[in-house]
Amino acid sequence: GLSISQATKALTKANLQLGAQTPEASDRPTGTIIAQQPAAGEMIEQDQAVNVTVSNGKEQATVPLLIALTSPDAARIALEDAGLRLGTVEERASNQPAGYVLDQSPADGTQIDAGSLVSITVSSGLVKVPNVTGLSEAQARSDLAQAGFDTQVVEQDDPSVPEGTVLAQSPKADSDLERGSSVTITVAITTPDVPIEPSVGPSTIP
Repeated sequence: GLSISQATKALTKANLQLGAQTPEASDRPTGTIIAQQPAAGEMIEQDQAVNVTVSNGKEQATVPLLIALTSPDAARIALEDAGLRLGTVEERASNQPAGYVLDQSPADGTQIDAGSLVSITVSSGLVKVPNVTGLSEAQARSDLAQAGFDTQVVEQDDPSVPEGTVLAQSPKADSDLERGSSVTITVAITTPDVPIEPSVGPSTIP
């Protein structure tokens, strides 16, 4: 439990010398003596050396790369192989499949105490719906397809905006939706005015 300097003083006082110092991973503070040879209480001649084992702190582990693994289970196995444990698992909307590892903390390559927790963020499998209101129908279809959605169109007469303008969408923008789901857009159309022909009745002769 002594430090090297404390042990040196104690041994000098007992007419002994400090011998070999062997570092070893330990939960004890760095620099603390955790073992000695000969053991305390043994009889040895004066000026003999006492060898000690010195704590160099907890065993360290290198955080592996987890990003792009396809599931929390795969991340857990990789961490266990590295002497670490899986911490919190958060979900985030992404265009990646559900369970895909998007981020990790600490980053790969970081040296941390063995047995420490490493947290990850995985894809929920849901995708953010883009905002297509106000766009043309063609642009809205393109944006939705690019995000992984199908498009359903509902037409609504509205002469106040250019024909083909998207008036509304459902689900609304920034909603989380499964890839491949349908998004309904309401598109403005202009119904031409049909002139009303005056009705011609039979002439009345006075």
